[in-house]
Amino acid sequence: MRRILAAIALLAASVTFGASPSMAQSNQCYPTEFVVYYQWNINELPPEAEDTVVAALERARRSQQQGCRITTIFITGHVDTSEISIGAGDRLSRARAQTVADILIHAGAPRNIVHAEGRPNDQNRPTADNVREPLNRNAAILIRFN
Repeated sequence: MRRILAAIALLAASVTFGASPSMAQSNQCYPTEFVVYYQWNINELPPEAEDTVVAALERARRSQQQGCRITTIFITGHVDTSEISIGAGDRLSRARAQTVADILIHAGAPRNIVHAEGRPNDQNRPTADNVREPLNRNAAILIRFN
């Protein structure tokens, strides 16, 4: 978490969310997705996911330097079927999305462009019920530019 906070301090000064573009280069303004993965039945962002959040902030900074304007940031939290079977699906998927949203808001993203939601029944890798699948325990960050 320290790496994320250090990156926020460095990048927050250079990322201006929602700023008006100046002659944006269209090849830099396409939507970009990042995915952070979680441990089973835990909402705390694991250390290895810090690099992904930092990469998302870096991407935002580079795109803005190219004249792109960040219009929306969607974060969607997911769980695996074993987490659904213990009754944690809705709460945990929303909490995972909100954890990432809070970091981005702390980095300077206005709340009105950050949208966090939980989608416990959407799976990256479909499995049977009550299966622990690490790829399904995640939060996807989609950054859209104008």
